[in-house]
Amino acid sequence: MKPWTAWSLKLAGTILAFGALFWLIDLEAAVDAARKIQPLSLVAGFFFYAAGLAIAALRWRYVLARHEIFVPWIETLRVNLTGIFASTFLPGAVGGDLIRPLMLQTPAPASRTTLYASIAFERLTGIAATLTWSGLGLLLLPPTSISGPLRFGLAIAVSCLVAGILALTLAGPMIARIGGLPERLRTFASNFSRFFRTVLTRPRVLVATYGFSLAFQLSMILMYSVFILGLTEPESLAALLLAPPVAWLASMVPVSVNGFGIREGTLALVLSSFGVDKAAAGGAALLAVVPMLLAAAAGFVILLHSRATLASIRERRRS
Repeated sequence: MKPWTAWSLKLAGTILAFGALFWLIDLEAAVDAARKIQPLSLVAGFFFYAAGLAIAALRWRYVLARHEIFVPWIETLRVNLTGIFASTFLPGAVGGDLIRPLMLQTPAPASRTTLYASIAFERLTGIAATLTWSGLGLLLLPPTSISGPLRFGLAIAVSCLVAGILALTLAGPMIARIGGLPERLRTFASNFSRFFRTVLTRPRVLVATYGFSLAFQLSMILMYSVFILGLTEPESLAALLLAPPVAWLASMVPVSVNGFGIREGTLALVLSSFGVDKAAAGGAALLAVVPMLLAAAAGFVILLHSRATLASIRERRRS
């Protein structure tokens, strides 16, 4: 499938997802609710989102340093912002996770396989942290208030996490033994799996990266929570612990541009199911889009001033 075709399909998915969101809630009421946000809550929400970006940059820097790739924190932050822009506005062939290793400026040549494996490792620990926070939310909520589809969705997410770890760890050697594949692909798969087997034998790295991921997800939970609390008084604060992680997990399904629409619709749906006013839930979801778009805009500015232009990125992908 061509990049622009994939991106167009995702754009259509985004429009449909937002359409479903506005069908679920009253758009005018959600916009009116968002306009009534307390200034302090708005500033706090933006602060927590920025803190999450900083933590994510520190996490990647830590993982790279454990594999002898030393870069400043500001460099990983810069690259992460360009990744957000790429995931949001560029076609699938130059998506965020693909562009990050190509944008990273390292003091010495770094293994492309290690860079991509480090991002996959980030993703897996992020999913584990998300499941941790959502699991805590489930424990704090009355069992009768939790719907069957929500339980099923989280069970699927846990299964995918386990399957992903096993696949990334074991698939490489299996692929490397397939004689008909290009040598370059077999070497990449073998080294990719070796990265994960090495990480699994280093508990300190596992725990530290998981800790960074917990902190990152907590910052996102706090962003949504202050937006909600600035608009209404929810019946249960535990719902604020559950809804954002579930929305983040839903946004990983590749049917919309950077999860837009899916994330906001899931957040509003889960919050409203626990008694949160629909207009306030929709208003908070819309408010959370603003810092994400600002981060993407910052990534665009960085990309324009970067030595690694889109043309050079495409060339490096071919090499």
